[in-house]
Amino acid sequence: MNLNSIQEIISKFKVHLQSHPLSDIDWMYETQAKASTFGVISENKIMDWINLLFTSDRTLRYWKTETYRPAELML
Repeated sequence: MNLNSIQEIISKFKVHLQSHPLSDIDWMYETQAKASTFGVISENKIMDWINLLFTSDRTLRYWKTETYRPAELML
């Protein structure tokens, strides 16, 4: 197979996915989709990546309580 044709098909598929409305459960995968834009996580991007992982637009809450602080522990 030709690499260019594979990349072209993947690009068309991404456009196709973005053109469809979200389903009722797509919010569960929103963070994974945003995190995939980071690619390789470098030292200067780690804080942004961690904040993204432990923030939810759906529940509007930061994942931190007195006994639960995963972002802080990861640092």
